[in-house]
Amino acid sequence: FDSIKPHQVLDAKNIQIQQMESLMSSISDSTNLFEVNIPDYKHLKQCRKEVCLLKELWDMIDLVNSSINNWKVTKWRNINVDNMDLECKSFAKQIWKLGKEVRAWDAFMGLDNTVKNILTSLRAVSELQNPAIRERHWNQLMQATGVKFIMNDDTTLEDLLKLELHNFEEEIQGIVDKAVKEMDMEKVLKELKATWTGMEFHYEPHPRTMVPLLRSDEDLIETLEDNQVQLQNLMTSKYIAFFLEEVSDWQKKLSIADAVISIWFEVQRTWSHLESIFIGSEDIRAQLPK
Repeated sequence: FDSIKPHQVLDAKNIQIQQMESLMSSISDSTNLFEVNIPDYKHLKQCRKEVCLLKELWDMIDLVNSSINNWKVTKWRNINVDNMDLECKSFAKQIWKLGKEVRAWDAFMGLDNTVKNILTSLRAVSELQNPAIRERHWNQLMQATGVKFIMNDDTTLEDLLKLELHNFEEEIQGIVDKAVKEMDMEKVLKELKATWTGMEFHYEPHPRTMVPLLRSDEDLIETLEDNQVQLQNLMTSKYIAFFLEEVSDWQKKLSIADAVISIWFEVQRTWSHLESIFIGSEDIRAQLPK
C-alpha cells in the first residue's frame, strides 16, 4: 500500500463512486416504474464531494512539491529569495481557498506546514546571503543546527534546507547581526591601516642651522585623536571578541605614536629655545668652553 500514489487511490475511488452512481441511477429508473420513493444516498454524495476536494488538495500538493524540488537544485548564490517568497505566499492563499472541510485532514496540515516552513527558511536564506557572512559564521550556524556541511559555490538550496532553518530563525538573526557589526569593525580597521600606512611627517628647516624640525600637523594630530576614540568605542562593543587582539594592537601602536610625537615636540621646543640662548647669543657663546 505504501507504494501506491495518492492519485492512484483517488482514481480507484473515483471509479468506484462512478460505478455506485451508475447503479444508483439504474435503481432510480427502476423505482420510477413502481412509483417507489428513492433514497437520498447522502453518503454517496458526501463521498463524491470529498473525492473532489481530495483531488484538488493533492493537485495542490503536487504543484507545491514540484516547485520546491525545482528550487532545491538552485545554487546558493543564484537563489532568488524574493521570487520564491512571492510564489510561496501565492501557494498559501490557494491552499486556504480549498475550503474548511479539508483543514482537518493530515494531508492539508502537512502541506500548510511545508509552505510555512519554506517561507521561514527563505527568510533565513535571505539573511544568510548578507555579504557580511564569513566562514566563521557558517561554522557558528553549523554548531547551532548540529548539522555539518561544506559551504562553497556548489552548495544548493537543498543543502541549506537540510539544516531545518525554520527551527533556528532567532539564532540565524543573531549570527547575521553579529556578522554585520563585525563587518563594520573590519571596515574601521582597514581604514586605519590605509590611513597610517600612507601617513607621513613633514619637516621645516631651522632658520639658522637648517636642522630639519618636525612641523606641527593639525590634521595628523586630529586623525590620531579621532582614531584613538574609534578604537575605544570598538572595545566597548559586545561583538569585539574576534577583533580583540587586532584592536588592542592598534590601541598600543597609536598610544605609542601619540606619546612619541608629544615627546618629540617637547624635545624640539626645548632644543630650539636652548639653541637660541647658548649658540644664537654671541656673549654666551664666547663665555662657553670651546
